[in-house]
Amino acid sequence: MTPMTDPHNALVSFQAAISSGSIHPHPCPRHEGLFLYVDGPCARPRTTFAMIDHQHTVKALVTGVCDRYVDAIPGFNLGYAVAEPFRRQGVATDILLKAIGEMQFLAAKAHQDQLYVLAVVGVDNLASQAVASRCICESPVLTTDGLSGLPAFLYQRLLSVTD
Repeated sequence: MTPMTDPHNALVSFQAAISSGSIHPHPCPRHEGLFLYVDGPCARPRTTFAMIDHQHTVKALVTGVCDRYVDAIPGFNLGYAVAEPFRRQGVATDILLKAIGEMQFLAAKAHQDQLYVLAVVGVDNLASQAVASRCICESPVLTTDGLSGLPAFLYQRLLSVTD
């Protein structure tokens, strides 16, 4: 059986790209130390928010892809990861809340009134469940991960850009 997607793999790849100088994320205007990088196909670009320190170390990242619409409102599937040395320090909650705030800001600039943020978290991933409960919603729905077929929780929240 295919495992669930692990956002930590994206963090490792993102760090390698930063270290090699092959990507150049832009600073987010609202949060110092948070950077934005957009890539992927035009139809479904991937938005990555990363906490990067002065030594170019990626401490954490949140990736988001608009992969669904719920009642004609765009839904961004989020994945998040924290580099090993920075775990258990509240970094995941911090970056996820900041990334959601930046997404609301960007949606407002694009004249979008609302958006959904979603996270699909494996039933065995207790740390990510705790973060999603704090940042997205407290009452997830039991589901099946579409890629792996494994049981997971779906955390979903409708946001107004004025929240």
